[in-house]
Amino acid sequence: MKLSKLYTLLAFVLGFTMFSCSDDEKKKDGPEEELFDVFGIYEGTMNISVVQGDGSKKDFTLDKQYAFVETDPSPNTLRLAVKDFLLEEVEYGNIYIPALYEVKGNTCSLDGFSNHVDLVGQGEAEFTVLGKITEKEISLDIDGKFKNSADKRKIEVTFVGKKTDIKLKNYLFDFEEWEVGNPLDIDNIHFSLPKSKFENLRWSSTDFEVARYKQLELMTEYTVGSSSDNQAGKLSAQIRTVESIEGDNFLHLPKVYGGYLYCGGFNDDTQLHPHDRLLLGSPFEVEPMSVKGYYYYKSGKEYFSCPNPDKPAEVVLDADKVDACLMAAYLYEVSSFENTDDILTLQTLQNSPQVVAKAQYTSEKATRGFEEFEMKLRWNEGAKYDSDKKYRFVLLFASSKDGITYSGAPESVLRIDNVRISTK
Repeated sequence: MKLSKLYTLLAFVLGFTMFSCSDDEKKKDGPEEELFDVFGIYEGTMNISVVQGDGSKKDFTLDKQYAFVETDPSPNTLRLAVKDFLLEEVEYGNIYIPALYEVKGNTCSLDGFSNHVDLVGQGEAEFTVLGKITEKEISLDIDGKFKNSADKRKIEVTFVGKKTDIKLKNYLFDFEEWEVGNPLDIDNIHFSLPKSKFENLRWSSTDFEVARYKQLELMTEYTVGSSSDNQAGKLSAQIRTVESIEGDNFLHLPKVYGGYLYCGGFNDDTQLHPHDRLLLGSPFEVEPMSVKGYYYYKSGKEYFSCPNPDKPAEVVLDADKVDACLMAAYLYEVSSFENTDDILTLQTLQNSPQVVAKAQYTSEKATRGFEEFEMKLRWNEGAKYDSDKKYRFVLLFASSKDGITYSGAPESVLRIDNVRISTK
């Protein structure tokens, strides 16, 4: 039986609001409870009954529905995701909904939390959810009614699913732990980097170069560090655009230096331009799908353009331009992980035929607090993931979008927190 758009939409919303909780419930105090391994992908059947005001009822059954249960940075919270959701030829992309949980023995329980959901084109409805998740199964019962007193429809939903053996790998960076980025520096001019929980994904930054200029007393500030302003937890990562005391073309010292935080390494050759020294990308052996997280941004007051990047010390004031931040992800092919000649730099990344997929998010808007961002990797025409090939993955954040040309506004600040790479 083919569902109408209304009932298909109701099925989708109900299926994924079953995990959501009210704002009041999310603020529940207390220590985070220990959660057993419920994370993964579940496949199940959803049964839906729509009861009209006159008592008539229409039943639907949706088989092979998938739910992704993932970690979430908030206390006592799960994250449910549906990936690349397509409904009647309309793409909704990746949809994530947090869910408050309570552990009772070997069961993760959802005990009657009320949820207010705005159904597109239908109005606001209230749902009550009862259910449980074990290490292998999900079982839920949902009752819903519309808040509009004139709409007498009621909705009853059951969902039963089993955990699949499909592997789910997500990389979450909460930026809570930091370490010295250059511990062997003999002059003790140290800078900090986020500590990564993943051996294959290590953070680096423009501060490897800034440290050299600080030794020469040509710069006073680093571009990357931690901030106590955060979305959740205690710390976030902060990237800034700074200004040198005096630019120097001979030393390749920019007058305006936009900060970059990225996954990769750094070239020690001081004869190279700063951006040629950024070695972008870490070995990556799964297919990345999207990057999601939270950011805060405020641009500096005065924007300076560098007409010739080969002369980074020479800039001109551009009174009409506003700085913008940049968040980006790239996947590119390499012949082997050991071949350093295949590693792309900030300069070569832009037009390299090695790049097969990319995503970008940029904004010049000043945020009041942390706002959510999400970017989905798009493959080049004719390209697709091949598990027999080798890839490097680039994740980078910049306080000035045009920092690659040594242009930007000093004092521009980008903060990022709880960044998640979702993979297939």
